[in-house]
Amino acid sequence: MIKLNYINNPFPRAIAIAGAGVMARMFIKAFSQVRPQPQIKLWSRNISNAVNIARKNNHVKIVPIDILSQDIDVVILATPSTTYRTIMQSISSTLDTQSVIVTLSNAITIAQIESCTQNPVVKVIPTIAHELNRGVSVIVSGARADETAVATVHAMMQAISKPIIVPESDSRAVSNLAGSGLAIAAEFASLCVAANEAATSSLDRNMLDSIIVETFRAIAALHQDGRSLEEIVAQTAVQGGITEAAISILRRDGSGIINEMMLETFRRQAILQMQSVF
Repeated sequence: MIKLNYINNPFPRAIAIAGAGVMARMFIKAFSQVRPQPQIKLWSRNISNAVNIARKNNHVKIVPIDILSQDIDVVILATPSTTYRTIMQSISSTLDTQSVIVTLSNAITIAQIESCTQNPVVKVIPTIAHELNRGVSVIVSGARADETAVATVHAMMQAISKPIIVPESDSRAVSNLAGSGLAIAAEFASLCVAANEAATSSLDRNMLDSIIVETFRAIAALHQDGRSLEEIVAQTAVQGGITEAAISILRRDGSGIINEMMLETFRRQAILQMQSVF
Protein backbone atom coordinates (compact mmCIF):
# COMPACT_ATOMS: atom_id res chain seq x y z
CA MET A 1 0.00 0.00 0.00
CA ILE A 2 1.18 3.55 -0.79
CA LYS A 3 1.11 5.78 2.26
CA LEU A 4 -1.09 8.84 1.86
CA ASN A 5 1.79 11.19 2.64
CA TYR A 6 3.60 9.90 -0.47
CA ILE A 7 0.84 11.27 -2.68
CA ASN A 8 1.27 14.66 -4.39
CA ASN A 9 4.81 15.33 -3.23
CA PRO A 10 6.73 17.84 -5.37
CA PHE A 11 8.72 16.62 -8.36
CA PRO A 12 12.49 16.71 -7.67
CA ARG A 13 14.06 20.09 -8.35
CA ALA A 14 17.13 18.69 -10.11
CA ILE A 15 18.00 15.21 -11.36
CA ALA A 16 21.32 13.70 -12.41
CA ILE A 17 21.55 10.67 -14.67
CA ALA A 18 24.64 8.51 -15.08
CA GLY A 19 24.43 6.69 -18.39
CA ALA A 20 23.05 7.37 -21.87
CA GLY A 21 21.45 4.05 -22.80
CA VAL A 22 17.84 2.91 -23.11
CA MET A 23 16.78 3.72 -19.55
CA ALA A 24 18.50 7.11 -19.51
CA ARG A 25 16.75 8.07 -22.75
CA MET A 26 13.45 6.80 -21.39
CA PHE A 27 13.71 8.91 -18.23
CA ILE A 28 14.68 12.06 -20.12
CA LYS A 29 11.86 11.65 -22.63
CA ALA A 30 9.32 10.84 -19.92
CA PHE A 31 10.35 13.70 -17.61
CA SER A 32 10.34 16.15 -20.53
CA GLN A 33 6.75 15.26 -21.36
CA VAL A 34 5.39 15.85 -17.87
CA ARG A 35 7.56 18.76 -16.67
CA PRO A 36 8.47 21.87 -18.66
CA GLN A 37 12.25 22.09 -18.97
CA PRO A 38 13.16 19.76 -16.10
CA GLN A 39 16.66 20.39 -14.75
CA ILE A 40 18.69 17.32 -15.76
CA LYS A 41 22.43 16.74 -15.65
CA LEU A 42 23.84 13.90 -17.74
CA TRP A 43 27.12 12.02 -17.70
CA SER A 44 28.11 9.02 -19.78
CA ARG A 45 31.26 7.24 -20.84
CA ASN A 46 29.65 7.12 -24.27
CA ILE A 47 30.06 10.76 -25.23
CA SER A 48 28.35 10.41 -28.63
CA ASN A 49 25.21 8.96 -27.04
CA ALA A 50 25.14 11.75 -24.46
CA VAL A 51 25.61 14.42 -27.13
CA ASN A 52 22.78 12.94 -29.22
CA ILE A 53 20.47 13.09 -26.20
CA ALA A 54 21.44 16.68 -25.37
CA ARG A 55 20.89 17.81 -28.96
CA LYS A 56 17.29 16.64 -28.78
CA ASN A 57 16.71 17.99 -25.26
CA ASN A 58 18.11 21.47 -24.69
CA HIS A 59 17.35 21.30 -20.96
CA VAL A 60 19.81 18.39 -20.55
CA LYS A 61 23.30 19.51 -19.57
CA ILE A 62 26.26 17.19 -20.13
CA VAL A 63 28.72 17.49 -17.25
CA PRO A 64 31.92 15.79 -16.05
CA ILE A 65 31.28 13.00 -13.58
CA ASP A 66 32.96 14.82 -10.69
CA ILE A 67 30.25 17.53 -10.68
CA LEU A 68 27.34 15.32 -11.76
CA SER A 69 25.88 15.22 -8.25
CA GLN A 70 26.41 18.88 -7.36
CA ASP A 71 23.14 20.60 -6.26
CA ILE A 72 21.10 17.52 -7.18
CA ASP A 73 18.10 15.94 -5.44
CA VAL A 74 18.20 12.53 -7.15
CA VAL A 75 21.04 10.66 -8.85
CA ILE A 76 19.85 7.88 -11.18
CA LEU A 77 22.38 5.14 -11.89
CA ALA A 78 21.33 4.10 -15.41
CA THR A 79 24.50 2.10 -16.05
CA PRO A 80 25.52 -1.55 -15.54
CA SER A 81 25.85 -2.35 -11.84
CA THR A 82 29.52 -3.20 -12.40
CA THR A 83 30.18 0.55 -12.78
CA TYR A 84 28.36 1.63 -9.61
CA ARG A 85 31.32 1.68 -7.25
CA THR A 86 33.45 3.75 -9.62
CA ILE A 87 30.61 6.20 -10.18
CA MET A 88 29.89 6.50 -6.45
CA GLN A 89 33.56 7.21 -5.74
CA SER A 90 33.67 9.84 -8.49
CA ILE A 91 30.59 11.77 -7.31
CA SER A 92 31.12 11.47 -3.55
CA SER A 93 32.95 14.79 -3.09
CA THR A 94 30.02 16.88 -4.43
CA LEU A 95 27.16 14.66 -3.30
CA ASP A 96 24.83 16.38 -0.85
CA THR A 97 24.04 14.23 2.18
CA GLN A 98 20.31 14.38 1.41
CA SER A 99 20.63 13.45 -2.27
CA VAL A 100 18.93 10.15 -3.07
CA ILE A 101 20.81 7.48 -5.02
CA VAL A 102 18.48 5.55 -7.33
CA THR A 103 19.60 2.16 -8.60
CA LEU A 104 17.80 0.51 -11.52
CA SER A 105 19.44 -2.91 -11.21
CA ASN A 106 18.20 -6.15 -9.68
CA ALA A 107 21.66 -7.61 -10.26
CA ILE A 108 22.92 -5.98 -7.07
CA THR A 109 21.38 -5.55 -3.64
CA ILE A 110 20.66 -2.21 -2.03
CA ALA A 111 22.93 -3.18 0.87
CA GLN A 112 25.87 -3.55 -1.51
CA ILE A 113 25.38 0.01 -2.76
CA GLU A 114 24.90 1.30 0.78
CA SER A 115 28.30 -0.16 1.66
CA CYS A 116 30.04 2.65 -0.24
CA THR A 117 27.78 5.63 0.56
CA GLN A 118 26.05 7.22 3.52
CA ASN A 119 23.34 8.61 1.26
CA PRO A 120 19.84 7.14 1.09
CA VAL A 121 19.52 4.47 -1.61
CA VAL A 122 16.27 3.58 -3.34
CA LYS A 123 15.81 0.91 -5.99
CA VAL A 124 13.46 1.60 -8.91
CA ILE A 125 12.53 -0.98 -11.53
CA PRO A 126 11.21 1.06 -14.49
CA THR A 127 10.05 0.09 -18.00
CA ILE A 128 10.14 1.73 -21.41
CA ALA A 129 6.36 2.19 -21.09
CA HIS A 130 7.00 5.19 -18.84
CA GLU A 131 7.87 7.14 -22.00
CA LEU A 132 4.11 7.10 -22.60
CA ASN A 133 3.20 7.69 -18.94
CA ARG A 134 2.13 4.06 -18.65
CA GLY A 135 3.21 1.01 -16.72
CA VAL A 136 3.99 0.20 -13.10
CA SER A 137 7.32 1.18 -11.54
CA VAL A 138 8.57 -0.80 -8.56
CA ILE A 139 10.11 1.17 -5.67
CA VAL A 140 12.18 -0.42 -2.90
CA SER A 141 13.64 1.64 -0.08
CA GLY A 142 17.04 1.02 1.45
CA ALA A 143 17.90 0.98 5.14
CA ARG A 144 18.87 4.68 5.19
CA ALA A 145 16.06 5.88 2.94
CA ASP A 146 13.71 7.75 5.24
CA GLU A 147 10.19 8.81 4.41
CA THR A 148 11.40 12.03 2.76
CA ALA A 149 13.78 10.16 0.45
CA VAL A 150 11.15 7.62 -0.56
CA ALA A 151 8.57 10.38 -1.08
CA THR A 152 10.99 12.22 -3.39
CA VAL A 153 11.48 9.14 -5.57
CA HIS A 154 7.78 8.31 -5.45
CA ALA A 155 6.92 11.81 -6.69
CA MET A 156 9.42 11.46 -9.53
CA MET A 157 7.99 8.12 -10.63
CA GLN A 158 4.36 9.11 -10.05
CA ALA A 159 4.78 11.78 -12.72
CA ILE A 160 5.54 9.15 -15.38
CA SER A 161 4.11 5.85 -14.12
CA LYS A 162 2.02 4.06 -11.52
CA PRO A 163 4.52 3.49 -8.69
CA ILE A 164 4.19 0.75 -6.11
CA ILE A 165 6.35 0.57 -2.99
CA VAL A 166 7.33 -2.95 -1.93
CA PRO A 167 9.91 -4.56 0.39
CA GLU A 168 13.03 -5.89 -1.31
CA SER A 169 11.91 -9.46 -0.56
CA ASP A 170 8.92 -8.94 -2.89
CA SER A 171 10.68 -6.95 -5.58
CA ARG A 172 11.53 -9.92 -7.84
CA ALA A 173 7.96 -11.22 -7.93
CA VAL A 174 6.52 -7.75 -8.58
CA SER A 175 9.22 -7.05 -11.19
CA ASN A 176 8.15 -10.20 -13.02
CA LEU A 177 4.72 -8.65 -13.50
CA ALA A 178 5.66 -5.00 -13.93
CA GLY A 179 9.13 -4.96 -15.49
CA SER A 180 9.83 -8.34 -17.04
CA GLY A 181 6.08 -8.69 -17.55
CA LEU A 182 6.18 -6.11 -20.33
CA ALA A 183 8.52 -8.30 -22.39
CA ILE A 184 6.83 -11.56 -21.37
CA ALA A 185 3.38 -10.30 -22.39
CA ALA A 186 4.76 -8.94 -25.67
CA GLU A 187 6.48 -12.26 -26.41
CA PHE A 188 3.29 -14.17 -25.63
CA ALA A 189 1.35 -11.88 -27.97
CA SER A 190 3.98 -12.38 -30.68
CA LEU A 191 3.78 -16.17 -30.32
CA CYS A 192 -0.04 -16.04 -30.57
CA VAL A 193 0.19 -13.97 -33.74
CA ALA A 194 2.82 -16.26 -35.26
CA ALA A 195 0.71 -19.35 -34.52
CA ASN A 196 -2.29 -17.85 -36.33
CA GLU A 197 -0.46 -16.09 -39.13
CA ALA A 198 -0.06 -19.26 -41.21
CA ALA A 199 -3.84 -19.82 -41.10
CA THR A 200 -4.69 -16.42 -42.60
CA SER A 201 -4.60 -15.44 -46.24
CA SER A 202 -5.86 -11.86 -46.28
CA LEU A 203 -4.16 -10.24 -43.25
CA ASP A 204 -0.50 -9.30 -42.92
CA ARG A 205 1.62 -9.41 -39.77
CA ASN A 206 1.09 -5.72 -38.95
CA MET A 207 -2.68 -6.15 -38.98
CA LEU A 208 -2.48 -9.26 -36.81
CA ASP A 209 -0.20 -7.43 -34.37
CA SER A 210 -2.69 -4.57 -34.15
CA ILE A 211 -5.53 -7.01 -33.46
CA ILE A 212 -3.83 -8.66 -30.48
CA VAL A 213 -2.63 -5.32 -29.12
CA GLU A 214 -6.24 -4.09 -29.17
CA THR A 215 -7.19 -7.28 -27.35
CA PHE A 216 -4.74 -6.37 -24.56
CA ARG A 217 -6.28 -2.89 -24.44
CA ALA A 218 -9.72 -4.50 -24.15
CA ILE A 219 -8.55 -6.64 -21.22
CA ALA A 220 -7.27 -3.50 -19.48
CA ALA A 221 -10.54 -1.67 -20.09
CA LEU A 222 -12.65 -4.57 -18.83
CA HIS A 223 -10.49 -4.89 -15.72
CA GLN A 224 -10.74 -1.16 -15.09
CA ASP A 225 -14.51 -1.51 -15.44
CA GLY A 226 -14.52 -3.97 -12.56
CA ARG A 227 -14.10 -7.42 -14.08
CA SER A 228 -11.42 -9.70 -12.67
CA LEU A 229 -9.10 -11.57 -15.01
CA GLU A 230 -10.88 -14.78 -14.05
CA GLU A 231 -14.25 -13.25 -14.93
CA ILE A 232 -12.96 -12.14 -18.34
CA VAL A 233 -11.90 -15.72 -19.06
CA ALA A 234 -15.15 -17.24 -17.77
CA GLN A 235 -17.36 -14.81 -19.70
CA THR A 236 -15.40 -15.31 -22.94
CA ALA A 237 -14.63 -19.04 -22.86
CA VAL A 238 -18.13 -20.55 -23.00
CA GLN A 239 -18.33 -24.04 -21.53
CA GLY A 240 -17.87 -26.64 -24.25
CA GLY A 241 -16.92 -23.99 -26.79
CA ILE A 242 -13.90 -23.42 -29.01
CA THR A 243 -12.21 -20.89 -26.73
CA GLU A 244 -12.57 -23.15 -23.70
CA ALA A 245 -10.82 -25.92 -25.64
CA ALA A 246 -7.83 -23.63 -26.18
CA ILE A 247 -7.88 -22.42 -22.57
CA SER A 248 -7.86 -25.99 -21.23
CA ILE A 249 -4.63 -26.70 -23.12
CA LEU A 250 -3.07 -23.46 -21.87
CA ARG A 251 -3.98 -24.34 -18.29
CA ARG A 252 -2.71 -27.90 -18.70
CA ASP A 253 0.66 -27.02 -20.18
CA GLY A 254 1.09 -23.30 -19.62
CA SER A 255 1.16 -23.19 -15.82
CA GLY A 256 4.24 -25.39 -15.70
CA ILE A 257 6.04 -23.19 -18.24
CA ILE A 258 5.10 -20.01 -16.39
CA ASN A 259 6.25 -21.43 -13.05
CA GLU A 260 9.54 -22.50 -14.64
CA MET A 261 10.00 -19.02 -16.11
CA MET A 262 9.35 -17.30 -12.79
CA LEU A 263 11.66 -19.62 -10.87
CA GLU A 264 14.37 -18.96 -13.45
CA THR A 265 14.12 -15.20 -12.83
CA PHE A 266 14.69 -15.76 -9.10
CA ARG A 267 17.57 -18.13 -9.82
CA ARG A 268 19.22 -15.79 -12.32
CA GLN A 269 18.88 -12.79 -10.02
CA ALA A 270 20.45 -14.73 -7.14
CA ILE A 271 23.38 -15.77 -9.35
CA LEU A 272 23.97 -12.22 -10.58
CA GLN A 273 23.89 -10.83 -7.05
CA MET A 274 26.33 -13.48 -5.81
CA GLN A 275 28.66 -12.84 -8.77
CA SER A 276 28.53 -9.07 -8.49
CA VAL A 277 31.84 -7.51 -7.54
CA PHE A 278 31.20 -4.33 -5.63
